[in-house]
Amino acid sequence: PSEALARLSFQRFFRFFRQLSGMTGTAHEAAGEFWQIYRLPVLTIPNNRPCQRQQAADRIFAEMERDVGNRRTHVVVMHTDAPGDAEALVARIEAEFPLEPLEPNYRGEVAGRYRYRDGAGEIGIIASVTQPFCRDCTRARLSAEGQLYTCLFAARGHDLRALLRDGATDEEIAARIGALWRVRDDRYSELRSAGTAGLPKVEMSYIGG
Repeated sequence: PSEALARLSFQRFFRFFRQLSGMTGTAHEAAGEFWQIYRLPVLTIPNNRPCQRQQAADRIFAEMERDVGNRRTHVVVMHTDAPGDAEALVARIEAEFPLEPLEPNYRGEVAGRYRYRDGAGEIGIIASVTQPFCRDCTRARLSAEGQLYTCLFAARGHDLRALLRDGATDEEIAARIGALWRVRDDRYSELRSAGTAGLPKVEMSYIGG
């Protein structure tokens, strides 16, 4: 179990893609390495110039754009921030395309789902800020280092890699995960406030979003 079955360096990973981009405040310190290893140039974005971003008005997509060649299009709109945002968004869409609510597919489904009355597909609204679903959450994340996280905002994980390396059976690993899940008390989204904003938490990029 301690034998590595696969290895993937950052160099090989980056070379899977023809184009890459990203932003960081410290890339210039490693500009030479970025170019030598990945052939990626580092460009400095001036911070003394006015922002050129334009705020476009909200709009509901036209029928042709909604369809996109697939009559089963499933659009998910995430993260409404203020009370009433989700309801207002549904009302705006429904004014153009009549909707009807759907029952959840399973307990703990995060999106409130609506079906187009003409049968063209459905949408889902995830309002995790104003309508948290911590109590019915069924999602755990496993990091590449074998740490099990029972919440997207957890401060720490639980080590499963040691079990694997010690030769634990599938039943023993399942029992460990079950024991952790039964005592989980994660309620970050329900408690979300100015007091939780500064708490340490795992980055989504580390555990897969």
